Amino acid sequence: MLCLTSVVTPLDAQRVDTIRVGSAALQGARLEIGTFAIESFQGTDGVDTPISTTTQQITHAYQSGVELYVIHTTHMPADGDTTVGSIVMRATDYALLRHRVKAARDSAAVTVNAGHLTGWVALPDEPIHLINQPLPRPAFPIEGQMPWLFPLLPLAEGYSAAVPHFSMWQGGEEWTTITVVGSDVVEHDGRLRDCWRVDGGELFPGYRITYWVEKSTRRIVEGVARGADAGPEYWARARTP
Repeated sequence: MLCLTSVVTPLDAQRVDTIRVGSAALQGARLEIGTFAIESFQGTDGVDTPISTTTQQITHAYQSGVELYVIHTTHMPADGDTTVGSIVMRATDYALLRHRVKAARDSAAVTVNAGHLTGWVALPDEPIHLINQPLPRPAFPIEGQMPWLFPLLPLAEGYSAAVPHFSMWQGGEEWTTITVVGSDVVEHDGRLRDCWRVDGGELFPGYRITYWVEKSTRRIVEGVARGADAGPEYWARARTP
């Protein structure tokens, strides 16, 4: 990434929004329909090693008179263990209705109906875990490497949000906090793009993730996970599929 300018926002000046299904901050926001892709790689001592390619297709649908968004994702790691997933959510408020994930060694599926959630999770060398529980309030689905919620949030200088979402792997609600920490002009795909620099919190133990979100389109241009021990960096960059 070529960074031409940087403006840092003091953390103590930021307000924190709690974004739930139906929050006013999402009213009128619409997901962009289309196909999007991202390439991930590990950077070590100036050497980039490909990790995976992920393609995401967002479509619009109706079922029994209910307006839906459907997100199909194909995640292709360099080791060949392809993962496919699909999310179905209500278009009016982005509430989870169905989510399915299938890989070679693990898979999961959940369905929400009338405030109740059922499904299963299959992990390597473990018995299948059945899910059958009430869902106290509508939940956002989680979408791993390509956060679909970013284009909907009112990102601005001094903005921070806490977002709960349902994790099939944990069997309950988890929280993600995102914070706009500055603005950068970055070179991406042959163009200079004015972006928000967004701290996405801890991605996995010891590593925090930073995203660059283009201001005009609200698309994630690229992201990087860095550890405190100056170890490998894990980059992801959007590309034309």
